[in-house]
Amino acid sequence: MGIKLLLTTLSSMAVFFLFSSFSAHAYTISYDFSGINLGKGTQFFANPGSISLSDSFNQYSESNYEVVFATDDGSGGVNVGYARNESGWDSYDSSIYFTFQVLSDYGNLNPEPVSVNAWGGLYWDWQLDSYLPYGGACCDSELSIENTAHLGFNTGELIYSETDTLTGDYHTIRSGGFNDSFTLFTNTPYWFQYRNAQYVETWTDTPPRHYESWDDYNAFISEFGNSGDAFARSYGSLDYNMVISSVEPVPIPAGVWLFGSGLIGLIGIARRKEA
Repeated sequence: MGIKLLLTTLSSMAVFFLFSSFSAHAYTISYDFSGINLGKGTQFFANPGSISLSDSFNQYSESNYEVVFATDDGSGGVNVGYARNESGWDSYDSSIYFTFQVLSDYGNLNPEPVSVNAWGGLYWDWQLDSYLPYGGACCDSELSIENTAHLGFNTGELIYSETDTLTGDYHTIRSGGFNDSFTLFTNTPYWFQYRNAQYVETWTDTPPRHYESWDDYNAFISEFGNSGDAFARSYGSLDYNMVISSVEPVPIPAGVWLFGSGLIGLIGIARRKEA
């Protein structure tokens, strides 16, 4: 009777070990934030099993001038009056900095491979136009994402543009998307950084208010017109998603198989004794 009870207990333990070795384990992401400054167009979610980021921005600045009068100064010259309007500058800043680790629910401290899916897209349009003989537009624009593990858009990609006193036009568009899968390892720190800094400005320095002759004034108007304007614009959107999709199967420990082999041997011995 004692042998039967022992065998029943051992059988239950074996079934527990064997099935628990095949049971699914939960994997969650642990975050350690070092800085976060979300812009008004930024949405960011740090979930237990995923990261989700989206951002939209639209910065605009404009300036213009117009001749409002041109009068003879009494000696052949021309006095000119201008109306000028400037909207100043427009800026946008959004940033997120943190490290993260993938952790298992059963406390295994050994790194395990974890499959991850990532997808997203980017549209970024930067444009300057200036038709001012004295004035222009400028900007500082930075859009970067960095992750030591993996990110679409290339690791540590930086988009940067700077223009000083533009007298023509400048236009560039950056767009694209990605859908990728890769492997991370549990209990391993990874670095994530997102920075979106946009700055645009236009200004107007009006032409001379006095011309030596009407010919000089008419030549200027013929080339540049009696008004001018400039604008700078930076706008676009970005989204990035990263989700733990699956975990590589964890091998059954050798001790479990040995335990099962020993159990089978005990069962055989017990049956012989009963016979």
